[in-house]
Amino acid sequence: MDEDNNPTVVENFQIDPTSQIGEIEKRALDLTEAIHSALAQSCPLTKPSYRAKWGWSQKCQTLVKERQRARRRAAASRDPEDYAQASALRDQIKAQIKEDGTRAWWEFLAEVSRKNTKTGDLWRIAKWARKKANRPPETPQLPPLRGKEDQAPTIDFQAKADLLAARFFPTPVEADLGDLGEASLQERIQVPQEVDR
Repeated sequence: MDEDNNPTVVENFQIDPTSQIGEIEKRALDLTEAIHSALAQSCPLTKPSYRAKWGWSQKCQTLVKERQRARRRAAASRDPEDYAQASALRDQIKAQIKEDGTRAWWEFLAEVSRKNTKTGDLWRIAKWARKKANRPPETPQLPPLRGKEDQAPTIDFQAKADLLAARFFPTPVEADLGDLGEASLQERIQVPQEVDR
């Protein structure tokens, strides 16, 4: 802190050499609290890494380490039982990741729904969780298509198929053979139909 800008803070923390030990400790605690509040105001909290997996638990970490050990043991011994143990641990990791991810997702939704937010995106996520979360995924739908910018979109399946066929499989263009002139072609080779030994 700069003494010129805030002289009262410095005066408040001056300690008389004849003070009692309790008074010195109280002043030290006050100084520590002042430093912490100044740090909180001037230094923002670090952002969490975008690589951080919010659905990752300590149990997942332990299972991954156990699987690594099991894979090394299986590679060294070539024992089918060791391979089976590594495979079983892999399945446990998958189940744990799924469970942790689901739990973290629902915790995130609960936290978002408690906050008073101004954006509609988070409410859309909460609506999705209430209405579509436990349902099976919908079958894929082909959106309405149109051939050109000025045409109206069509929802008829046969019309969509015709538009896609015209776009991805256009009719071949006739080749112009007029520039060949009197080109001489080699004679065809006659191959017999019967095969002799």
